[in-house]
Amino acid sequence: MNGENSGSPYDAAIEDLKSKRDAIDSMIAQLEQLKVLTVSASGITLPSTVIQATGEITEDSFFGLNINEASKKYLSMVKTPRATKEIYHALVKGGLQLTEKSLYVILNRDARDGKNFVKVNKKWGLPEWYKNK
Repeated sequence: MNGENSGSPYDAAIEDLKSKRDAIDSMIAQLEQLKVLTVSASGITLPSTVIQATGEITEDSFFGLNINEASKKYLSMVKTPRATKEIYHALVKGGLQLTEKSLYVILNRDARDGKNFVKVNKKWGLPEWYKNK
């Protein structure tokens, strides 16, 4: 039997649906961003723990990044697990428009799929922090 065809016939369908889910999640996030455009990032005050851990997040720290990329960049900056609310406030201060709920959905999905994030108790970390554990 050919090695290329040894996978389940459902594999292609599953991958297709996952890519469509990712596209839908992205569209939802974009619509949520449009919905909250009236909220000014400058009006949001970050908790002091976020400011201390990151140094300074500028209004364009996450410019041009999607929610996944920005979350990974932020966690790389702070180098310790953070709660959804802390990540949310940092991303908004850094220029992203999103809702805390959309952030949680994306982080949770990616942690469940074992992709970009790891759930550590009620906080989020990066998988590379836990490779030897």
